[in-house]
Amino acid sequence: MPEQFELKLNNNLVKGELRKGSPMVVFSHGFGVERTSADMFTDIVKSLPEHYGYILFDYYDIDSNTWSVPGFKLMIQKLNEVTVYAQSLSEKVILVGHSQGCTIASLAEIKDVQHVFLAPPTRTITEHFKEFFVSKRKDRARIDSAGDVHLTRKKDGREMIISSEWFDEIIAMPSFEKIKKLAATNKLHIIEALEDDDIKDRRRYSTLQKNGAALTSISANHNFDPPARGELVKTIVDILNS
Repeated sequence: MPEQFELKLNNNLVKGELRKGSPMVVFSHGFGVERTSADMFTDIVKSLPEHYGYILFDYYDIDSNTWSVPGFKLMIQKLNEVTVYAQSLSEKVILVGHSQGCTIASLAEIKDVQHVFLAPPTRTITEHFKEFFVSKRKDRARIDSAGDVHLTRKKDGREMIISSEWFDEIIAMPSFEKIKKLAATNKLHIIEALEDDDIKDRRRYSTLQKNGAALTSISANHNFDPPARGELVKTIVDILNS
């Protein structure tokens, strides 16, 4: 049965849900969602073999009204802490990331872990990204005096406060180079969404494949919404059992 857990990280808490077992699957969620990844990860969890364990956790601090998004360095620390915990429970750990969760996982450079990346971002983020981000959402986003971005979520009207560090660090971090390095370890399997409108340069997946990553393509949007969800779940379970 799953149980709740908390890990202390300096002045922060990492909160989530786990089921003990072996291997352990650690899930790294994307931008703007909670630990279930809008039910994508829970759908995968439901199909895991019974002896598998898993960890679902949140990168953000979430309360009834507000989602607080920290910088990448803190999210990397959270993933490292969770993975160390998973490794204390099982000799084999598999990290499944979606979208931005893949970026965090590649930057964390966790050793001796198999990686499965769902629709990983590939483009390089340049200066003035914050201004571009807000201008595309000008009816529901603003920058405050501290440089944080306040964004009203379309889904539920709740407020996301995206820290200025998130924008500063996403520009400075060499995420694609880190994914290439990970591909060369032969411990990376990418699942591509062929109808993905969010990833603008999927041609880079072929570069990662040449570097050593395995690549599977599914006819799906960025979130692998139904009816593609069933094929995604089956593909992941097949990868984990291979």
